[in-house]
Amino acid sequence: MLDVFFYMLDVFFYMHFIMYATPNAKKRTFKVLSATTTLCLAIMLMLYFFLDGSIRSVVVGWICAALSWKVVKTKSVEFMPFPLSCLLTLCAMMWFAYGVYTKDLCVMVPNVLWFILGVIQIALYKYYK
Repeated sequence: MLDVFFYMLDVFFYMHFIMYATPNAKKRTFKVLSATTTLCLAIMLMLYFFLDGSIRSVVVGWICAALSWKVVKTKSVEFMPFPLSCLLTLCAMMWFAYGVYTKDLCVMVPNVLWFILGVIQIALYKYYK
């Protein structure tokens, strides 16, 4: 239910932006959103239909690692916005707190790892800034 709320909030922000954006910004936003959505959908469908569950998670991990490696290789944080990294790390902390509150290890363990990776991401940002 919470995911649906945040998805609707995202849709609201996109629509609000599009209402007041310049024509060039609208075109660019539609292009970026369309390309991102198409790419994510293609990756999800390929992973779902062609790979087993355990292999699927490894492939997704390698895709994410490859995208993070771009920051290290180029020594540029142009593609890694700092506020996003901070908010994702904060989100991991909140989900971990929820896992502690409900005593659910399946929520706690991934979010501890997510928090550690978020701290590493913030450290990379500070190092290459």
